[in-house]
Amino acid sequence: ETEYGGPISDASALHMVYEFGLPGGNYDERYTIDGGNDQVATAIEAALAPGTIVKEAALRRAADAPGGSVALEFDTASGPLAVEADLLVLALPFPTLRDVDLLDLTLDPRHRSAIDNLGMGTNRKLNLQFSSPVWEPAGGGESYSDLVTGGTWPTHPGMPGSQGLLTAFPASSPAALYDGSADHGPASAPVLA
Repeated sequence: ETEYGGPISDASALHMVYEFGLPGGNYDERYTIDGGNDQVATAIEAALAPGTIVKEAALRRAADAPGGSVALEFDTASGPLAVEADLLVLALPFPTLRDVDLLDLTLDPRHRSAIDNLGMGTNRKLNLQFSSPVWEPAGGGESYSDLVTGGTWPTHPGMPGSQGLLTAFPASSPAALYDGSADHGPASAPVLA
């Protein structure tokens, strides 16, 4: 439940295969960019022509268009925006895609089934910064618990300095503590208590 943010009864056995059956694990947080990974997206945006990227626009429709392109419709602060794209990468959560008109978009039936049926976890990451790695030398900072902290792991390996950064991935049951707190914002008062 800590790992996937939902009741174990809602999980698929494929999660276990993914988590423990793949050689080398399924993620590696050692690879970061000095100054922040967001520099990749920022550099790509800077290299594109002005107006190529439209921010704060909600995708409302995606449909096949003549010549193999994709017609997209967005809602923006200044009104509707129509865009024709050569390639479409849908990187939205499945529940969000359910609000997008995809009826005229060619998708593999398995993709449509995933969009229609798969959910999304309810947990959030909480990043904690310490003046030093307080979990050393007694441990490596990794933990699993059914308490508020859920799972933890150090997020600073290989970074210079004496600071200690720990990511907490709260268990699904105390996820209600986060209700009302903004995504990508400070933790709510009950979490900090």
